[in-house]
Amino acid sequence: MYVDSRHFDLDVYILNISYIDTRSLNSLFTELPSSCVLLLEDVDAAGMTQPRQAETNTERAEKNSAKPEGKLSLSNLLNALDRISPHEGRLLMMTTNHIDHLDPALIRAGRTDKRIELPLADKDVMFRLFCMVFKRLTSDIQDAGKLAEDNAAVEQYAHKFVEKVPELEFSPAEIQSFLLENRGSARAAVEKAQQWMDRTREERKKMKRADSFVTVSD
Repeated sequence: MYVDSRHFDLDVYILNISYIDTRSLNSLFTELPSSCVLLLEDVDAAGMTQPRQAETNTERAEKNSAKPEGKLSLSNLLNALDRISPHEGRLLMMTTNHIDHLDPALIRAGRTDKRIELPLADKDVMFRLFCMVFKRLTSDIQDAGKLAEDNAAVEQYAHKFVEKVPELEFSPAEIQSFLLENRGSARAAVEKAQQWMDRTREERKKMKRADSFVTVSD
């Protein structure tokens, strides 16, 4: 699956390696164009996060014997990535929520040359996200169902939004999702901000309670 990246004029190929085997991976990598962006999402959730040196030879043999034929392993993934690296014009990106869980071989220099941490949103990020969603470009076609808010008014609402939402509590993705849900009106987004924050906090509490359950088996 891919989407168009207009900024760099490159196609972005998104791959979830949790649902792929070695043969399919090699085939997909072979078919990649010479210039593209390859995005591997949530590599920490792919079942290959433990350091290889932490396993004994016996443990590794037992795991390999129990693993379904063709199942993707860390070694197979590293070999496939090494075949991508020499190609100029190809950009490899990986996302993870737990970089400390990754095998050092996966993120060493040469495979991962730059690390970018995406922290929770501060006021500047929130302001820019608000303006990005609601400001109109001169080339935009006015939607008949969209409220006519000029860019000056949008900036005023952006300041009000930033005053309402605390820093470093919500991720940029969460904020952007909320703003896009209310992209018909900047004013409405500000008015609904408190309700959205309350709902998001409550959902987090429910997730924490669910994660705290421990199943005890005989």
